[in-house]
Amino acid sequence: MKMYDVIVERRNGVYHASVPTLPNISVEASSRDEAVANAKKAIEDFFKSAEVTTVAIDVPADEFRPYSRPSDLLRRAALHSRPADEFDEQYQAELDAEKQRQREEAEREADWAESEFPHTERWLFEANLPPQNPNDELYRQYLAELDTEKHRQREEAEREAELTAAQD
Repeated sequence: MKMYDVIVERRNGVYHASVPTLPNISVEASSRDEAVANAKKAIEDFFKSAEVTTVAIDVPADEFRPYSRPSDLLRRAALHSRPADEFDEQYQAELDAEKQRQREEAEREADWAESEFPHTERWLFEANLPPQNPNDELYRQYLAELDTEKHRQREEAEREAELTAAQD
């Protein structure tokens, strides 16, 4: 059994449920329970027609780098076409800055892995939401309540699965 987080929001009297890890799944309903049930059905229907697979590709580590602008990629291509003695110091500084940015990002991700609420903080980052002050008491309370609710929902889903298995 695989578990999925479902975000339920109430807007204008209508409950909207979405699944962050499956961005194409979004449902509406007149009650919270109906929205959750509809989301569960939508997830099940999605996997009836979808296939999950993994592919491996060989990319040299020094060649794979996210470029923020097309000119970065063109500059890198031009760099390889020039003789080594014409290496551009400014470009080297940009490369060093990018390496530093990647190091800092990796450190932030490592910190999330050790944090009290890693999944929620990761979701905030991936959803491009503004960073929250982790020392803000209201924010910490929200995360604790969210974590408790997720735990409750998981236990409920596990109980339902056990009952279904026992009935079969």
